[in-house]
Parts: sequence; structure tokens; C-alpha cells
Amino acid sequence: TQFIPTTYMERAVDIHGDGHRDIWTTEADALGSAANLLARAGWQTGAPVVTEVALPEGFDFAGWEERDRRAVSAWAMDGVRPVSGEWSPDDLYRPARILLPAGASGPAFMAFTNFDVIMRYNNSTAYALGVSYLAKRLSGLDALPGDWPQDNPPITRSQARELQQTLTDLGHDTRGVDGIFGANSRAALKSFQAANGLTPDGYAGRLAYEAVMARAQ
Repeated sequence: TQFIPTTYMERAVDIHGDGHRDIWTTEADALGSAANLLARAGWQTGAPVVTEVALPEGFDFAGWEERDRRAVSAWAMDGVRPVSGEWSPDDLYRPARILLPAGASGPAFMAFTNFDVIMRYNNSTAYALGVSYLAKRLSGLDALPGDWPQDNPPITRSQARELQQTLTDLGHDTRGVDGIFGANSRAALKSFQAANGLTPDGYAGRLAYEAVMARAQ
């Protein structure tokens, strides 16, 4: 369950009913405590978690930000649609944001409130996607997200530091050089991409790294 001591004190529960909150050897307490953590973080029973979507031709990557949350109906008006099926009437009113974990050339996802609840448990997009699609497979879903680009893998942390420093040197300030490619670094990379005729998706992959390094020479 990866509970730190304070989380255990605040969130662990005795599902087994023996008077002890045993998340180490009692399966019911471990699963119940994890469920309680998610519930306390705002989990919405029966609501969607994440859906793979298709972006329309001409999608505004420059204006898109990973943290931007809009009603699904607003995204739908811009041409964003699920890869399979149609939006349900209930989903159209739900707030959601678009994720591009592998950049514009990889699969796109619509992440709902429950996705962010999973990230409260572990603040990693890759982790939350893994948990979400494991749950989908367990419930009988066969389809997994579309192919991820094989020629544009994520860069290493040392390369990320080098990329941050080079972007800043080129006038696209990342507001820090720590090897963690957060919102400020993505904004700086998007600025560079837009200025150099590239798709401004802010994805720190090998192709973006090579483009920035080449520009600095």
C-alpha cells in the first residue's frame, strides 16, 4: 500500500474486524485501507477514470496545457472524441483534462477527477495510467492505448538537466535546472518548439532534446 506512518494513522481501517489495522499481513485491511485513502481523496464511485481520445486535425497544441480542466462537452465542441464509442450524456458534464504522456505523436487521454485521485496516492502520470488500464483489463477490456512512438523515448534525468539549461540559455527560461520536467520546463520547451516551427507539445523526448541541442550549436 506504500503507506507512510502518518497516512497509516489517518487512513488505515480495520476491515477484518479483529480490532487491529493490519495492512502488512491482512489482505482485507490492506485493500480496505487503500480504498479508504482513495475515498477520502475524493473518489467518485461509478465515474470514469481515463479514456483514450482522438484529437482533431489542427488541435491547438500551443494553447493546450496539461493542467487545463474543462467540461468534456467543451472539449467535444473542439472535436475531441473517444477512440471507441461516443461520449455518454453524463460524461459531457464532467470536468476533465487532456494528457499527452508521449507528446503529439503518442496516444492522447482524457483524465477525469478519479484519475487525479489516483495521483494523490502516487503523483505519477505513468503510475495512474498503469493502474487505470490494469483495472480496465481486470474488468474485461481488451483494448490497450494506441502505439507509443518508438523513435522518441523520454530522456534521462541528466539529459533533462542539460535540456533545461540549454533552453534557458536560448532565452526560454525553465525557472530552474533540476532534471524534473514540470510545468515551467514544459512551457519553456513549448516556447522553443513554437519559435522553431515544431509542434508545441512540450514533450521532453529524444527528438525535442536533439532539436534544442542542435539549435544551441
